[in-house]
Amino acid sequence: NHDFLSKNNINFPDEVITGQDSVFLTHVMLCTDNIVLVNDTYYHYFQLNDGSLDSEFLSRRKSQSKLDMVKHKLRLIHNANLTDEQKTEFIKYQVIPNICYEIKKKFRYKPHKKQMFDMLREYNKCPEYQQTLKQGLGGERYKKMKINKLYL
Repeated sequence: NHDFLSKNNINFPDEVITGQDSVFLTHVMLCTDNIVLVNDTYYHYFQLNDGSLDSEFLSRRKSQSKLDMVKHKLRLIHNANLTDEQKTEFIKYQVIPNICYEIKKKFRYKPHKKQMFDMLREYNKCPEYQQTLKQGLGGERYKKMKINKLYL
């Protein structure tokens, strides 16, 4: 609904070239009281090639955009009128899985990967996020993250 989007200043962030839909959806969920879950799939991602936006290989520009996506979602969550418990739930289900998914890719520009890796290590200090991290990274990657092995 256009009025809902305008009233809540919801749009696709210009600084994010990949993951705009994820930021948009997070913003919508933060602004509504009414969400309906449908047990079906209507949206599929396809990995086309190294040049595609969601490829296994991340150029400097794409890795910066992935980092911007995560940071944008965190700003939205932290600025929302939510309880601490609600913020934790949003981070657990809207941010950590994104980071876990992206950290598995090949980064041309390693400082972006390190920033994401450092975020995961910080979240791992909180018991409420550890299970989500284990599931998102997988057992072996999770162990490597715990002993500070950057190149997962």
